[in-house]
Order: sequence, then C-alpha cells, then structure tokens
Amino acid sequence: MDSDHSDFPPQLDIQNVKNGLYPPHQLLEMIENFLLQRDFALLSEILLYLQKKFYNNTEIRLFVLYYQSRKEIIQRKIDNALNLIERGISELLHQSVKTPNLKNLLHLFYIEKYHCYSLNGNYDDGLNYYQDIVDNNYQDLLEKTKLQILLLIGEIYKEQGRYSHCMETCNEALTIAQDSEFFNYLPVIINQIGSLHQAMNKFEVGIETFKISLNFSEKVKNYYYICKNLIDIGLVRHFQDQLKVDEYFQIKYQNYKRALRENDVFDNIINIIWFNDCKNQEMILKNFLESDDHKNVEIKYIFIMNELLIEKTLKRLQIEMSKEVFVELFDKLLLMEKFAEKHSSISTIFKINLLKAKHFLISGLFQDSLTILNDFISKSKDLSLPNYTKLFEVEKQKTQMNSLLFGKVRLNNDLDSEFSKQHLNELVYYFYNFHYSLNKYN
Repeated sequence: MDSDHSDFPPQLDIQNVKNGLYPPHQLLEMIENFLLQRDFALLSEILLYLQKKFYNNTEIRLFVLYYQSRKEIIQRKIDNALNLIERGISELLHQSVKTPNLKNLLHLFYIEKYHCYSLNGNYDDGLNYYQDIVDNNYQDLLEKTKLQILLLIGEIYKEQGRYSHCMETCNEALTIAQDSEFFNYLPVIINQIGSLHQAMNKFEVGIETFKISLNFSEKVKNYYYICKNLIDIGLVRHFQDQLKVDEYFQIKYQNYKRALRENDVFDNIINIIWFNDCKNQEMILKNFLESDDHKNVEIKYIFIMNELLIEKTLKRLQIEMSKEVFVELFDKLLLMEKFAEKHSSISTIFKINLLKAKHFLISGLFQDSLTILNDFISKSKDLSLPNYTKLFEVEKQKTQMNSLLFGKVRLNNDLDSEFSKQHLNELVYYFYNFHYSLNKYN
C-alpha cells in the first residue's frame, strides 16, 4: 500500500461541507472514518449539518440517526444510543417501501441494538443474534457490514475472556478488510489482535503487533490510532520497567508528542508512565478522573488511568508496608468499581472484586472475602462466563482453606507477617495478570 494512501482526506474544512463541496453519500462515508479516528467534534458538526440540510430526506436523516447512536456507544452513553436506535428501527419498520440502502440500515440498527445489550452484560443475546446472522443471511450482507459484525463478535469474546475465539474472529475480519481494501479498518483490527496477545501475556508479540498497527495508522493518517498504539506499547514497557530504554517508543513519542498532547487522556497517561518521579502525580490523576472531562477517547483508557492510580498505591504499599496505605488501596478499588459500574465494564467489575476479596483476606475478614467470591461466582454463571466462574471458585477454595487454618485463632495480620506478604503478592499478581489468569481456564 502506498505510504500516502488514504480513503479520505486527512483534514476536512467544515465550511466546504456547508458550501456543498461534498455530496451527501460521500459525507456519510467520511463519517465512518471520523468514528474510527474518534474525531467527535468534526463528526458532530457534520451530523448536525446533514440533519438540518436533509431533514426531508428519509434515508439521509435515518443514517444520521444511526451514526449518532454509534457515537453515543463509543462514548459509553448506552441509554442515549438505545433511544436513538429504537427511533430508527420504529421509523424503518413503518416505511411502506424500503430501498436496498434502507434494508441494510435496518440491519445496522439491529446490530447496534444488540451491541448495546452486550455492553450491558447480555453477552448471550448479542452473540446469539450475531451468530444467527452469520449462519443464515451472512452472504446477503455488504462486506463492511460483515466486517462490523465480526468485530462485535470479537469484542464479546474478548470481554468473556475467550481469547482464542476472539483471535479467530479478528483474523477473519482482517481477511475481509484486506480483500475489500478497507484500509482504514486495518489499524483497528491489528490493534485488537495486539491487545489479545497482551492479555495472554505474549508481551513481545503484542508490542510487534502494535507497531504494525501503528504503521498502518500512519499510512491512513489516523492520528487517534497512532497515539493509541503508542500508548499501548508504552504501557507494556512501563509495566516491564523498560520504557526509558525502548528506542522505538522514544522516537515515535518525539514524532507524535503534539498529537498526544491534544488528547487529555493520552497526555496524562504519557506523563504518568514517563515521569515516574513527578510530584503529586496521584493527586493530579485523581483530580482528572473526578473531573469527568473525558472527551474523544475510549473508556478503556479511563480505566487504565484508574489502574495506574491503583498501581502507584500498590508500589507505595510494597515499599512502606503501612496500614494507612493499605486502607487507601481499598478506597481506590471502590472508586474504580463505581466507575466500572457506571460504564458497564463487566470484566473490570470482576477484576476489582477479586482484588477486594484478596484485600479482605489479608485483613483476616474471611467471611467478607467469601461473600464477594460467592456473589461473583453466581454473577459469572448468570452471565455465562465459565472461565470467570472457575477463577473465582479456585480463589474461594483457597479462602476457605485459610479460614479453616486461621479463622478460629487470633491472626497476626500485620502487613509484615508471612500470611499478609503471601496474599499481598497474590493481589499484586492478579492486578497485573487478571486476563492471563482468566485465559488459563478457557
């Protein structure tokens, strides 16, 4: 692929849009690219323009509604998205004559409806719906619609911790993107594959995959995915304590420093992982998270910022071994749990509660620990997450054994005791390796 190849212009003057320089169908194609680039400001302007200019054009108006719902989903405003989707479906069902475009649009609305369901934890509903499409009328769909379905199936598999299934689906999506020359999707799919390798603790493979995704991001001028891949590489190297010696990261960081700084979340993450000696870092991070000013970024990275905040507390705890920091750690776990519940991140909720269960165990509060584990074993079964069930059941068995051994005696649960050190090490392990632990039970 030529180095300056791009399906769309890298910059778009909104005034040219208003002057009618681009026909509506081309603007709709551009919108898809702006979603991939997370350029929500420009996207909102174009959608507003189309909404006003073509209000009496049913097809364009409904496509605007569809893309508005996609934007809300990316920003995890699921209720807003569902409201827009239901409006679109209702109007389409009442259309007496449906053009091929409107028939495809009805499919797209239903696809996003079940996307919302899966984001709210109804994985089976989403997976069954998508699988039914694949099994029955898959060949009748547009190639780009097939690609979107595969990406959503992969997203569900990843959230369930079924990484081998997700990898197969991503590879199938990659084939469609290559064969159909959907070059703008290549950075997205390859980045997803990189994150799968990372989840399975194949860190070097993950980094090389992120580099490939970054390379394609440069070719299609997707600065969001350039920064996203750079952040993903930086986080792996940060957790390996190798960030400062990674020459590739340093070169790319210098090349795209300005683009990174234009995104508040990416800029904060870079500052946290690059400047480890920055004073008051935890307070800066905490204030930013509480500001709720998280624009133009995936919610995933807000969770990462929360995890970096927890990581810094864990590192202080391992150095100081003080009960004050131990209590502070629990408070930060509660804050992240609240944020995860707000944005329906099922895997994050499970991870935080596993860490909370370990925290209670270290405190000698065996029954509190068992209550959490039993509750989430039940939830994992309700959500059809067998690997989550197995992981929590194993932890329950260990907690029950500790309860039998120590529950009837006065436990020396000072943080410098062997018991506390052992389980603090396990808490730290789960913090860094939760997804890898899930993968073992696939």
